[in-house]
Amino acid sequence: MATQAPTSLLLSPMATGTDITDPPPGDPSDGKETTKGGAPKPGGPYLYYRVYSPDGVIPARSAFDTSDPFIGRIPVRSVPPPHNASSLARCFMNAEGLADPAATRTELYCDPFQVRRLAKLDKIPILGTGAILGRSVVTAFALVLDQELTFEEKAARPKNEDISTDGQPQEYLYYQLFTRVGEDTSDASFNETEPSIGRIPKFSIPPPHNYATLKRCIAKVEGKPIYAYADLFVNISAVHAAADPDLVFIGGKHGYGSTTDNPIVLVQPERRQGLYNRPVQVVAGERKGTLYHTDGTVLESEAYECVLFSGGCFPFDIPAKDLKFLDE
Repeated sequence: MATQAPTSLLLSPMATGTDITDPPPGDPSDGKETTKGGAPKPGGPYLYYRVYSPDGVIPARSAFDTSDPFIGRIPVRSVPPPHNASSLARCFMNAEGLADPAATRTELYCDPFQVRRLAKLDKIPILGTGAILGRSVVTAFALVLDQELTFEEKAARPKNEDISTDGQPQEYLYYQLFTRVGEDTSDASFNETEPSIGRIPKFSIPPPHNYATLKRCIAKVEGKPIYAYADLFVNISAVHAAADPDLVFIGGKHGYGSTTDNPIVLVQPERRQGLYNRPVQVVAGERKGTLYHTDGTVLESEAYECVLFSGGCFPFDIPAKDLKFLDE
């Protein structure tokens, strides 16, 4: 990979894609918190961030506000020079109790709505006063992991998985769920007259926003892995499903899925013989980690103690207990 010349990034509406103003003095998000007596609290100013796995935001171990467990922070003075994206990512990961000495497990974004990730050597001014990247809750960085946490890492993390953060102003992504024959009931439904429509806070979706990411996040919120493999339509009138690699605009009032009247639409994938679109992964044995696609269900073969897939594309000698359908 070619070395990119470092650039210096200052906070501006152009840099973040949002309108940013300095928080009022004394606001808990301005990095200059004070005690009741007016004296500065020890440790500040701070850099704020959210941390994401591939399928959505996860609670921050350094969270400081019980009403928003997804915002973490570290003191500015705790970041060693040189102040660039790589050093910030290492410090954020350290605060989260996650090992990443070479800063290779993550990508860092100015905020969740950015398309371009920060290059490792991009200089990030974090000292001084005024509008500086990450120095408020409003301008928190987005730290995106390239893979899911390990079992041990998950066990050591905060358990709060509720991303509703009720009582706080939120911008939501609205979506509607369908099976192949009609509406499905959303576990994130908020209107009893429209049970197929759900919503998730936009901040909970990791950048860069593409259709595959949206489907993974919705599938996680719904607790229905099949929707990670669904056909996604930008609205109910769309003729063709969206292509997974494409980026999608969900920010602001005019982004896709920004209103209940015009949600994005997810339709469960078709399942029939000859259509090999069911993902199945080997979870044990010599082929552990291998991904296959099949068109049916796993059937035990008493004669050969192996697994057969309907449709005749196999058999092969992998026990059913060593297989996991990723859409179940």
